[in-house]
Amino acid sequence: MGMPISLSILEYEPGLSRSINNLRESWAFKNIIKLIRTGKIKGVHVDVMRPPLISDKTKFSVDLIRRLYEELIKETSLSVHLMTLEPLKLVEDMNKFMLSSDRSNITITIQVEAFSSEEETIKAIETIKRYGYRAGIGLNLPTPEEKLTEKIAEKAHVILVMSVPMGLGGQKYHSEA
Repeated sequence: MGMPISLSILEYEPGLSRSINNLRESWAFKNIIKLIRTGKIKGVHVDVMRPPLISDKTKFSVDLIRRLYEELIKETSLSVHLMTLEPLKLVEDMNKFMLSSDRSNITITIQVEAFSSEEETIKAIETIKRYGYRAGIGLNLPTPEEKLTEKIAEKAHVILVMSVPMGLGGQKYHSEA
C-alpha cells in the first residue's frame, strides 16, 4: 500500500459554489468523484478560508461544506482545514449537520496562528477531539516553527506544515518549507 493521498479541492470551489443546489450534476463534483473512484485518493481536503486570517478571501461556505459532507462522507474521508481566527465557531456550525457516527472519518485542522497561546491551542484541539473528530494543527509557512510546540504537536492526530503561504492556492513549492 502506498502513501495515502488527500485530494485538495480548492481549485473546484467556484464551480461547486455555483452548483451548490445541484452538486451531483456539476463538472467539478463529477471530476472529484471520478478521482476518488480511481482508488488512489484516500480523502478529500477542503481549505476553508475566512478574513482576516486570509485577507479578502472567503472559500467554502458552511452550506457548501454541508453539501460536500452529505455527498462525500460515504465515499471517502474528509479533511477540513479551517484557516480562520475563530475555528471553533465553524466547528460548532459543522456539528449541526455532521453526524457523531461519521466524525471519526473527518479531520478538522486548525491553524496555530489563530491562537495567542499554547494553552488556547491545546484547548481547541481537545475540544475538536471531544466532539469525535480527528484533530489537526497547521503551521503557516512564514510562522516560526517554535510556535508549534511539542505539547501542541503531541495533542494533534495530524500536523500540517504549509509548503506555501496559506490563502494562495496554486503557488509553487517554497524551498524554505
